[in-house]
Amino acid sequence: MAVHRANQNQPGMPLTSYQYTDNPEFTPHEMESPDSPVTEVEELFERLETYSKTTFELAKLKSLEVTTMIVTSLLSKLMVAVAAALFLIVFNIGLSIYLGELLGKPYYGYFLVAMIDLLLAVLLHLFFQPLISKSLGQTIIKQALQ
Repeated sequence: MAVHRANQNQPGMPLTSYQYTDNPEFTPHEMESPDSPVTEVEELFERLETYSKTTFELAKLKSLEVTTMIVTSLLSKLMVAVAAALFLIVFNIGLSIYLGELLGKPYYGYFLVAMIDLLLAVLLHLFFQPLISKSLGQTIIKQALQ
């Protein structure tokens, strides 16, 4: 076995135990056997780190997919609701003008349609609000669990 002195140009520097090797480029870690517990533990930690990074990325992608599905579902329903609201506005204006002509004064038609709308809003709130919120909540949960 050849003696290698890594710090031979520097007098006064002590020799360390790993400097006595056949190949001067080995470090103490590299001199361990390939099946040593240290390298197996390091490999295990590297695999664990890779696994945790992959799992985290997968969770991010799954949450992005679920969020996208929920948002697109809600946006499509919102678009239908906006179209229905525009229809109701135009219909209410036309009905108000028609009823105003029948009653003799235009503002009577607007008052009558406003009262009908108020009555419908109160009835919808009292009877259908729990049903609507329950079905909307179930839709969101169903989309999230897909």
